[in-house]
Amino acid sequence: MRSAALDGNFQALDRCLARLAGEGTGGVALLRVAQIHFRRLHLTRARIDGGTPADRALGQLQPPLFFKARDAFAADVARWPLTRIQAALDRLVDAEAGSKRTGANDTLLAADALLAIARAAAGTRSRGASR
Repeated sequence: MRSAALDGNFQALDRCLARLAGEGTGGVALLRVAQIHFRRLHLTRARIDGGTPADRALGQLQPPLFFKARDAFAADVARWPLTRIQAALDRLVDAEAGSKRTGANDTLLAADALLAIARAAAGTRSRGASR
């Protein structure tokens, strides 16, 4: 789910969301996993923008990155500017709050937020922006 949304891969995201819904995974759970990931992206990107070398910023994360996920995470940090990371994080938090405040279907709100992130990722990729 994470890589599909962050890479702007709509087909993979759709398959993942359908599979998770079929398994009974709730929307709030999806939103919280995505929020944790985006908070880690935000922290790392902010450190890099503040002058910390990328390898050191990645190494400072607690808990540490799983070694198989490190390259993908580093690519996400390099590709996503801090303002877009913050906007995505705001979107995820708003979706969770909306589901609790209004009683709206949390799975649909999670899917909408993740699709918005995928649209932003596709836009970033098409412009070739790295920051």
